[in-house]
Amino acid sequence: MSTILPTGPSPVVHHPIARAAAYLIGPRGLRDIDRLRAEVAGKVVVVTGASYGLGAATAELFAQAGARVVLAARSMEQLR
Repeated sequence: MSTILPTGPSPVVHHPIARAAAYLIGPRGLRDIDRLRAEVAGKVVVVTGASYGLGAATAELFAQAGARVVLAARSMEQLR
């Protein structure tokens, strides 16, 4: 049985930045940092669960793309 992977962002995601991030990060990993940079450079992005795991990786990715990142987590110590 073959598995069909999605080729782009979910049609349920409506916000342009969320669609760009879903497309770029997607099921196959980061595709084009320049496209993400064009969408988020200079904008504020709030990342919840930013102290570890997927949240931390997402926060790093948005920061590298030039976004101003606001980190939210349950523990201030884990954010350090």
